[in-house]
Amino acid sequence: MHHRRVVPIYRFTVSLLTERRCLLATSLGLGLVLASSGGAQELSYNRDIRPILSKNCFACHGPDKAARKAKMRLDVPGKAETAPITERITSKDRREVMPPPNSGKSLTPAQIELLEAWASSGAAYEKHWAFDRPIRPRLPAGTAVPHPIDRFVRARLVAEGLEPSPPADRATLARRVHLDLLGLPPTPAEADAFVDDQRPDAYEKLVDRLLDSPRYGERWARRWLDLARYADTNGYEKDRNRTIWPYRDWVIRALNADMRFDQFTIEQLAGDMLPNATPSQRIATGFHRNTMLNEEGGIDPVEFRFHSMTDRVATTGTVFLGLTMGCAQCHTHKFDPITHEDYYEFMAFLDNADEPDYFIPDALKLAQHESDLAKAQDLVDQLPGKAQAARHGRVSVTLLSSTLRPSIRIHSSTVPWVSRIKTSSDVMRMNLFFGPIDPVSARPNPIGRLSADRCFPAIRERQATGRRGVQGHVLEEQVMADQLRHQRNR
Repeated sequence: MHHRRVVPIYRFTVSLLTERRCLLATSLGLGLVLASSGGAQELSYNRDIRPILSKNCFACHGPDKAARKAKMRLDVPGKAETAPITERITSKDRREVMPPPNSGKSLTPAQIELLEAWASSGAAYEKHWAFDRPIRPRLPAGTAVPHPIDRFVRARLVAEGLEPSPPADRATLARRVHLDLLGLPPTPAEADAFVDDQRPDAYEKLVDRLLDSPRYGERWARRWLDLARYADTNGYEKDRNRTIWPYRDWVIRALNADMRFDQFTIEQLAGDMLPNATPSQRIATGFHRNTMLNEEGGIDPVEFRFHSMTDRVATTGTVFLGLTMGCAQCHTHKFDPITHEDYYEFMAFLDNADEPDYFIPDALKLAQHESDLAKAQDLVDQLPGKAQAARHGRVSVTLLSSTLRPSIRIHSSTVPWVSRIKTSSDVMRMNLFFGPIDPVSARPNPIGRLSADRCFPAIRERQATGRRGVQGHVLEEQVMADQLRHQRNR
């Protein structure tokens, strides 16, 4: 079944595969390098201290001015190293101990030990992890393995006193790589083909083949679509189907094409604002339109739009910035560096945009339309010769309707102002255009009501004077050809 698709969109140099591999290597490296020392790890504010302070202290000593107590902040560097932190967290006096007993919070002995060690070492702070550039870790030395990631794994095993597992058999390896990249096990024929392939680079060729498969994009697009809160239905109690799957297909194509991550980001946030934006780039802005739609009767449109905006702010902040921006909707964020004002400035930016529907023509109907226009253009190209021959009286030109009747069917989408038609071929008979003509269209026509006097003055003149003959027929052909050409140029 073919139909016109209406897609909700938004007007407003590293590849994805490479980015994912870099992030995997970075995360493994950062974690394993620390563990490979085999001894005590150096304290990290973001890893060891910030979680303790965020949970127990930031509510009263964090970024929120209105809730801050004793004019003391523990979320930024400053006076933490001189403040009596260790005295307050170890005090036995209920009036002095922190956190206060009535707060319902308390520190464990291990947490107190970490805070004491942090304060005694100078109370060093670190930026929020979302604002630090990933740093490529140094490869562990002394491990003879083929891949850099394997070197981190081997270093961790050595630090833990463990031996690597024996290599998997080829059938198991084929199954694992198929599940990793495509999410589906190999067919028996595919597994047998890999087992029988004894080339040294058989595994690399298998991986390349799976990465080139369209199923790869379908498998890994699911991860992004979950973050972008994609759904095939509107949500709420009615939960009707909606036409937003072209955005899903755009994500799949982007992954299969190994689109750069910066371009992947730009097109989703503001693809329609790119110079000469393509239909694909406009569809990418469907990222913003994955909000739920409430179709219940009597809803307040302003309230509904506000809920959509809060959803977009929270999702955009989480997905692209690594921040939980939704918390700042009601107050300055207790943990992340986002103020109440920052939140609504960001919302104002997203709210300053329209929510149009983008019409994607059906491919078959579009091809038929282009074919009809090409045939009409051929007729236009023939007109000068016909007119000259008519002036010399050498040929007799028939009505355009007789020429087109066996080959062209004019659709209402091509000629939206046709009405009072007896048959499909009668569309082309000029003498049927009489009186006021109502526009024929699947949706409201902005042109409004047309009249034959304004549309076809030459035909009205012919009907009034009663002119006939070859010249009159050529005139009719010229008028209709001009109309068809006008439709193509709209």
